Amino acid sequence: SSAASDVYKRQTREDKDLKQKDIAKLIHVSPRTYSHYENNEREMSLDTWKLLSKLLEKSIDYLSIIEEKKKDKE
Repeated sequence: SSAASDVYKRQTREDKDLKQKDIAKLIHVSPRTYSHYENNEREMSLDTWKLLSKLLEKSIDYLSIIEEKKKDKE
């Protein structure tokens, strides 16, 4: 569900003690844009996925698992 992926992304970010605005700055987007990414309202480019993956020290596959599960349920 969308709520589950929202919690998952937020928890992954919070595990690093980062706020949305912190990640937004580090991946070179506005806080609003990052909020859209985290809430599944906008798709990230591959370059953005790579930056986020490096920042959170998680693979792109790991970070996108929830996205794939969400799509499977639709």
